[in-house]
Parts: sequence; structure tokens; C-alpha cells
Amino acid sequence: MRIISLVSFSVLVFGAGSCFAADSSDTAAEEELSAECIKMRQDLDANLAEQNKKGCPPSTAQMARLMDNPLGNVAMFINQVDFYQMEEPQTGINETKSGYTGILQFPKGLGENWNIINRIVFTVPSMPLDQDKIDDFNQTATARQQYGEGQGPILPPTEVNNILPVQAFDGRTTGFGDMYYVGLVSPKEPIRHGGGAISAWGLGADLLLPTASEDVLGTGRWAAGPSALYAYMGPTWKLGALWQQYW
Repeated sequence: MRIISLVSFSVLVFGAGSCFAADSSDTAAEEELSAECIKMRQDLDANLAEQNKKGCPPSTAQMARLMDNPLGNVAMFINQVDFYQMEEPQTGINETKSGYTGILQFPKGLGENWNIINRIVFTVPSMPLDQDKIDDFNQTATARQQYGEGQGPILPPTEVNNILPVQAFDGRTTGFGDMYYVGLVSPKEPIRHGGGAISAWGLGADLLLPTASEDVLGTGRWAAGPSALYAYMGPTWKLGALWQQYW
């Protein structure tokens, strides 16, 4: 099937080290802030956890800067929902696949100069296939004879000619999907390029855990490999790339 449309939206909840003071907006009356606090709020790369401990709430610009950095010293809970409209080119059959993705990111200090950025990803996919129908088919004598106790590709019954799996196993299966862990070791201090531009990098490893509640919702196997991330954050452009390899 080919994807003919995709709709996605996400919600982000975050914190940095300790909870921010209640009033963290730029609308706070300047006369209520000390000169030292006003100066700290103008530093976009300040340590917001330490700043907050001093009773100085971060500015909106500081919070935006922190969220822009995928390797920043910030705890985040990212919620994402995707909808895929898929079409089978030959028959024109349309089906919808959807999925929720939750990403928990939290840093952990490694000495004075390094952080390990931990990311735990969990998924709740919804597939246009009925797992019960697939299980029933795999238990038939035909499946055992062809694939050996149901192992092998999921295909429609052989006695029905030219039928697609989405037709033979029509329905929907929704449940918990596979989980992923990514750990990236990164310098606490970003690289400064002048003009307000900074960049950050991290190296680490990733792990796939076969936690899917139904076979059709996951890969059914363990996997692991290296990962790397680089991000450039300038006053106008923000660019980044995440590379992951699973074996």
C-alpha cells in the first residue's frame, strides 16, 4: 500500500532539573525582579535549574531556547499522534493506520562536563488488520503445512485467489506496541559559533524491546545498535539529524 496522506500533531510537557517558579512569563512586573534576576533572564543559555533555585523565573525566550535543543538539560514528555491514509494502487482500497507515540526524555549528569540524555519511546498503534482472524488462519492445517506451526509470512487463505491480507483479515487491532530506548552522551556546554548560534552533539546506543501486545502491532524481535545526533541552532535556522542503526 502507498501512503496518500498523513496527519500528525504533538503536545510537549517539560521541566528543567527542578520545577520552575510559578510565574515564568515575560509579563511578570519588572519592578518585582532584582537587577541580577533581570540580567540572568537575558542569558538564553543560562542553567535554568540553578536560576530557578535562586528564585528567578526563566523567561519565555529562555524556555524556548531550552526546548529547541534536543540534547538540552531538560526533562520532556512528548506526545504525538499520527494518522496515515493508505491506498492499495491496483484495487484502490483505502485504509487508515494510526498510532500514538509517547517520548519520555530526561537527562542525567555524568560528572561536571557530560550528560547522558535518556529517551524512552512507547507506542500504541492501530492497524487495519484483525489479529484474531490472523491467529485463526495460522492455526489451520494449511498454515501448519505451509509455514510450520504458523511461522512465516502472513498471507490470506490459499483457497481464495487474488485476495489481499487487508481483505481476508479485515478489521482493526489496537494495543501496546514496541518500546525503544535511546541513550546519548553529550557535553553539557554547547559549541558556540558566535552571533547567538550554538550546536550540540551526542553519541550513544539504542535498543528495541518487543513489547507489542499483538503480533501485528510489533516486530516480534529484539534489536540494538549505535546512534548519533547533531543539532545546529542559529538565530534564523535550526537544523538537526538523528542517526540510528538497529541489528
